[in-house]
This record gives sequence, structure tokens and C-alpha cells, in this order.
Amino acid sequence: MKKLKILFFVLLLIELNVPTYAQKGFGVILKAGQKYEDGQYKKALKLLAKAERMDYGFCGNAWEGSERAINLLRTKIYINQENYQLARKCLNSIGLEYKGDNLDSIRIRTYQMEYGKDSLSNMIDLSFNNTKVVCRENDFFVIIPLTNGEKIELKINPIFNFDLIHMDDENEKVAKWIGSFKESENYKLIQERDLHRSSVKPHDDNY
Repeated sequence: MKKLKILFFVLLLIELNVPTYAQKGFGVILKAGQKYEDGQYKKALKLLAKAERMDYGFCGNAWEGSERAINLLRTKIYINQENYQLARKCLNSIGLEYKGDNLDSIRIRTYQMEYGKDSLSNMIDLSFNNTKVVCRENDFFVIIPLTNGEKIELKINPIFNFDLIHMDDENEKVAKWIGSFKESENYKLIQERDLHRSSVKPHDDNY
């Protein structure tokens, strides 16, 4: 649970630098994290819903920090509940991804737990030719249709992929993404084999 503890430490630092009324919201998020640690997921989600409605003042960093913390914790809860679609929806709700976040690695893990690791790897390799890059509400996604009728969505960070998202030719854009993706750690993650749902522990530090 190292990453969650780091998250709480960051939240505490944020609390020290925002007005009192904003600190109350972060305090509620911290309480939700404690409920999560205790396995009380319903109470944690209720507290997160309350935190989402609270006032974080005029500081954009405070609002951004609260949004990230709320959605990351919701993601963890939904993974533990095996509600992988809601987990990915929460990840997609995080407005700004930092370079070191690699939230796609969490998305990939949820697909692996949902479909099975070997099946996902095989389906993606068969589906690369049908990949599309789309823009949805100012967010950029790669859509990979799978042979089982489902689809995989991975998010493109526009800050670190500026040239790619501004390419005019859609085929060249897709080809550039596929080339880059096949050299990435996330593709290596997809290529891992023989990991079944029962062996993937939602409390792993990868989450």
C-alpha cells in the first residue's frame, strides 16, 4: 500500500497550503482512505461523494489535487470490487496526468483481470490494424476494438504527445502511436502471460 500512503502524505502537504475550508475537503478524503484500508468500501465511497461536493476555494491546485485523489481512491475501491469498467471511468475522469503517472498501466491491469491475460494479449495483437485515435471532450484516446466485441481505451497525454495528436493524416497518427506503444513498458505488460484473475492482487503496489 506504499502508493496510497504516499498519496495521503501528498494530501497532508496540500492541506498545509490551502485555506481552512479547503482543508476540510482533504480531511474527508483522508477519512475515506482510512475506510478503504479497513475494507469498508461503501463508507469510503460515501465519504468520497461528500468530498466531491465540498469547496476547495479559488486555488486550482487544490481542486485538481482533490479530483485526482478522489478518483484514484475510487479506482482502487472498484478494482477490489471487481467493477473494472467503473475503475476505468474514474481513471478517465482525472483531468491532468503527470509524466510519471502511467495510469494506462492500471487500465491495462483492469482489462487483464476482466478478460484474462492471455486472451487480452492475443486479442490486442489481432486488433492493432483497427486502432483509432479519437478526441472526446478535449481528451485524447486510443481505441482498440477487440475480437470479442469489446474495446480497449488507453489515454494519450497531449502534453507529451503534442506532435502525434496534431498529425493531419489519421493513418500516420495511428502508425506512429502503434510504433511507440510497441516499444513501451505498457506493451511489455500486455505481453506477460499466465496471470489469471485470482493471482492479481488488487492491493498490489501497482495500484
